[in-house]
Amino acid sequence: MVSIPVQANVMDEWLINWNYRTTITISSDFVDSDLSDYPIRVDVSSDIINMSDNLSSIRFTDSDLNILSHEIDYTDSINNTIFWVKTDLSSSVDTELYLFYNNSDTVSVENPSDVWNSYYSAVYHMGVNDSNNLIDSTSNNNFGVKTSDISGLPDNTTGFIGNMQWIDSTGREYFTVTSDDSLNPLNGTGWYMVGVFNPDSYGTDGKGTIISKVSWTLGLYTVNCAFVNIRGGSSPVPVWDNKYRLTGANTVNLGTNYVLQCRHRYPELETELDLYEINSGTCVENDGLNYDLYDPSFNAGTCYIGSGAGSRYFDGNITEIRIVKKNISDDETVLDYHCFNYSDGLISFSDNMFYDSLFPTLQDLNDLYNAMDENLEICIAMVLLTCVLIIGCIFAINVKNNVLDQKQKKEKK
Repeated sequence: MVSIPVQANVMDEWLINWNYRTTITISSDFVDSDLSDYPIRVDVSSDIINMSDNLSSIRFTDSDLNILSHEIDYTDSINNTIFWVKTDLSSSVDTELYLFYNNSDTVSVENPSDVWNSYYSAVYHMGVNDSNNLIDSTSNNNFGVKTSDISGLPDNTTGFIGNMQWIDSTGREYFTVTSDDSLNPLNGTGWYMVGVFNPDSYGTDGKGTIISKVSWTLGLYTVNCAFVNIRGGSSPVPVWDNKYRLTGANTVNLGTNYVLQCRHRYPELETELDLYEINSGTCVENDGLNYDLYDPSFNAGTCYIGSGAGSRYFDGNITEIRIVKKNISDDETVLDYHCFNYSDGLISFSDNMFYDSLFPTLQDLNDLYNAMDENLEICIAMVLLTCVLIIGCIFAINVKNNVLDQKQKKEKK
């Protein structure tokens, strides 16, 4: 890496001791409309930057050096790390962010619950905490508890987006999430559910559930199709005879990574199912499912990941699950796919910069600024005194010249 000077605003005090920075460019080619507070995926590998600390000094900023909230999704032993960063994105010009790193004199400002704002009911990157419970990155804390109806438990492992959970349908393994209203997506609002998965088989009886509650299920159905199952209708107590199903038309291939997205537009009452194959961009879409919303009070109870409440067990790995309570645009769902896929050209890095003895550090610049500020009165006095001396010298020279002129005139007479 070549050492080059970096222009810094010494008034940004938080920059003190951050002597390493790289520029991140998010291509507008992937952003079809301007987005606010969008969680963008940023993968930082050890061959891009050498992060020597424990990631506590990581700071993401916009181009004006405003700090952005970030979450660490996954990191390995050599600091290859997956981040999610909340930022505004432009569809007309590329968005530039900065990543500052390697400052041993600071603490982490990682803030997952701010990255995933109040619209997000649950976000599972499929990592676990010290109690081996599935972590929810939102402030709702909808943690998942490992369970099985026969034997075994979901297995912590790694996939193409960091953490994943391997779930075995023969042992009827799954997670239970005892939740409140925060996981009820169908209560008179738009909603959006995402599952990133790779099936090892099509689940028990050809039905594999990614996530479900009493009234809805997202997963696989009839061996090779993705589906969402919504328990709806105008009855105060809906029954399965009143269900509505939206089924993707294409075959789901075993051993293949997919992004399954289901979104419900409100008040239009339209539901769309999108299935993307990772690395190919192939998408299956079904539009136009309409239904009446049911009694919201019926949607209480346990949420299941990898199971349909004692049946329809998933078989394979699950890498990501999200539940969002708002109307999501086509542009956002497509960009979500590109983030999961980490499509070529979405993110680029440039201008790796650092300071060494050839150039002043940010601390040097700040010390200089403070010294000037503390001695401002002395500096002003010195400037004024210098001006007085210069004026005095000029006056003395003029007086001397006038005296010489007068003397020369008298001598001529």
